Amino acid sequence: ELYFATSDFARAIADGERVLALARQVGDRTTEGAALAGMGWAATWAHDFDRAVVLSRQAIEVAEPIDAKSVLAGATFTIGFVHSVIGRLDEASAELDQVLTLSRSAGEPLYESFAIIYKAFFSNWHGEYAEALPAISESLRLSREHNLLVPLMFGLFCRAVTLTGKGDYDEALATFDEGLALTEKAGDEVWHQRLLNGSGWLHIELGDLDPALDFNRRCSEGARKRGDHETIANAEINLGDTFMAKGDPALAREFLDGVHRLVKD
Repeated sequence: ELYFATSDFARAIADGERVLALARQVGDRTTEGAALAGMGWAATWAHDFDRAVVLSRQAIEVAEPIDAKSVLAGATFTIGFVHSVIGRLDEASAELDQVLTLSRSAGEPLYESFAIIYKAFFSNWHGEYAEALPAISESLRLSREHNLLVPLMFGLFCRAVTLTGKGDYDEALATFDEGLALTEKAGDEVWHQRLLNGSGWLHIELGDLDPALDFNRRCSEGARKRGDHETIANAEINLGDTFMAKGDPALAREFLDGVHRLVKD
């Protein structure tokens, strides 16, 4: 969990495998399921979606006979998350509803918080900002009340992006700043870079182009260091937009051609 929070997903999976072997050795089925679910969640963020689903389904197979609701909630959340990323939104929505039922039944605020955030983000994608924001606030309340670091970072990002879409720029900027301070303190890289990118997008919306360049360049540099192509594309499409706005179409095209290559790969 610590490696996950600091965005070292390969080491999170490796330690999960060690836990898995020990749990099987002593016949601890709950910990076996939890290890599989944790490895599946880490594999998602390593962009190994097939492995994430396989591990999560294995976790469910272990957890169902012993009614380990927390494990079931975590594994089901990962499957729903993956389905949303690959565009199977109806399936994902039903799976997130199942996570809410399981997590509330188990008194498990971690996955309840995650599911609330992500369901709200679906509303954000549809432009239903007023509907999304109260749910995100509820998720943030749970995260703060139970000291849940990763859902808190996730929730601050979602809130800032949703506020930007809605046009509440001052509140969005304050939320981006809060998220950036938290992620830097924690040593997280994934959400920190996404918050840099989102803040850069906000500055583009305001026509404040020099800070927009700075935020997105920092995001792009960090993402390239990590080899995170998704975040590279997020930042560099914004850099292309910014150079278009600054009247430099040749440089804009260089960035946008690079993003196009990434997307096609």
